Amino acid sequence: MNIFYDANAIYEAGTRAIKGAPFKYKTQLFEMNHLLETAQLQKDIIEKKYKPTKGSKFTIKERGKVRNITTNNMIDKTINHLICDNVLSKY
Repeated sequence: MNIFYDANAIYEAGTRAIKGAPFKYKTQLFEMNHLLETAQLQKDIIEKKYKPTKGSKFTIKERGKVRNITTNNMIDKTINHLICDNVLSKY
């Protein structure tokens, strides 16, 4: 079975993505709908409709230094964990 079609693997990857920043608002929204998000992501992958998003970009100035930040949404973070933990780390 393809690891990308396995709902249990997708759910576990989402759980690992949540652990990165459980205090953030978007992470908490994802966690509340974790099962629904997993089912939708699995469906999108099977139907080959999944496309990564651009993410959001913003600039902050901290202690006199300017930093450009790019963030991914939780679905993309879930896919990244799925690939890294089940494909890249195995070989």
